[in-house]
Amino acid sequence: MQYRPFNVTPADWDRVQDFARQAVVDYGPPNIPVGTRMLSVVTHYVIWATNNEHVPLDRAELFHPTLLGRYVRMRAPKKQSSLHKTLHSLLFRVASAVADVDHNRKKRGRISHGVIPYNARELAELESWAVARKNAVHRRYAKTFLALAGGAGLQSVECAHVRGRDVVRSDAGYSVHVTGRYPRTVPIQTEWASYLDDVFDDFDADQFVLFPGQADDARVRTLKWFCVGAHPAPFAQRLRDTWVLSQLPVLPLGALMHAAGMPDVQTLRRYLPRITATDLAGWDTELREPSAHLRPAAADGAWTAGYCQMRDATETPSRLLTLEAAAEGARRAMTAYVRDQTAVPAGSAHASTSTSTSTVGTVFPTVHDLEPDWMPVRSRSQVPSDAPRSPRKQRSTAGPDAMAELKAHLQERRTKDGGDAR
Repeated sequence: MQYRPFNVTPADWDRVQDFARQAVVDYGPPNIPVGTRMLSVVTHYVIWATNNEHVPLDRAELFHPTLLGRYVRMRAPKKQSSLHKTLHSLLFRVASAVADVDHNRKKRGRISHGVIPYNARELAELESWAVARKNAVHRRYAKTFLALAGGAGLQSVECAHVRGRDVVRSDAGYSVHVTGRYPRTVPIQTEWASYLDDVFDDFDADQFVLFPGQADDARVRTLKWFCVGAHPAPFAQRLRDTWVLSQLPVLPLGALMHAAGMPDVQTLRRYLPRITATDLAGWDTELREPSAHLRPAAADGAWTAGYCQMRDATETPSRLLTLEAAAEGARRAMTAYVRDQTAVPAGSAHASTSTSTSTVGTVFPTVHDLEPDWMPVRSRSQVPSDAPRSPRKQRSTAGPDAMAELKAHLQERRTKDGGDAR
């Protein structure tokens, strides 16, 4: 297929042409015009993904549905436009053929692309990018960004909101207070502390450490533009992935999620394939007694002291403890008895009586003794004989004379109301 796209530099086309052509050929377009159009769309998408998102030339990484959707929304924000529908159709048809991507949006994951951490050689090359900035201010911004994103695993938007007072230096090293959606304090790894040693004294407590003076949204965009370029220009997501993978074998799951600002465990899905199998022989004691290796928080000191005191008292019981336990048991039995008595009318034949051996020989107060003085003293099952009864209730218990009297009363009302007894 002889094709050369427009608005593409020769260096970019030479780098991606074999990959893009093979993807379109594997899809199998029905004719040459469709194949040419599809190759043009795939080429521009692959160049964007490799240059802007730093995704490698791998089909599983490049044709991920979330990354495809991001590109389509960037090129055509309006969903109902013809350009949006055309790009979406062509890209997902190729992705379904070469990467087994499902068109169903509900089944798509939240992963933008695979986890690609930096290796030791690439991390060393990042410093050359920082020291090669055009002036001292940009070199300070570059070193600050590397320390925050690489040493603390912060996202780009979190780095852009760090002020000078949020970076704290202590005897143990540097720490950064993260504000925003997931506030937390994250220690900066010792390997990245050298970047802050060069710039810490230049921080203003009330100013942002990156691009101060700009608006919040503009500062985030400026930071992304500041890091654009091929390696050794840093990629924020790869720096964060490197930090997470370095902490994953060390930190407990809860501590890692809090330090990384992860809202739920679903965010960890993208890192699970990178977890290597561990030999459990070295974790024998931790698996047998996990509680022995947990470090209690400082706030639990009072609880620990109280628990030890209670344990010592239980091992050597005193007479006072025994009496208090007996009194507590009597109070519980008393409460159970009273609740049982008030479940049915007092004084009836179905009123329950306590048969527990712990209450034998104990004189309990009756329901009348528990009632306040202002309440009338009478059994709940008794009703005064002179209490008026409704006609509906009299119908069920009245004799023949009462029924005749009721009929006469109804006839009188019918006559008075003009024939209507309702």
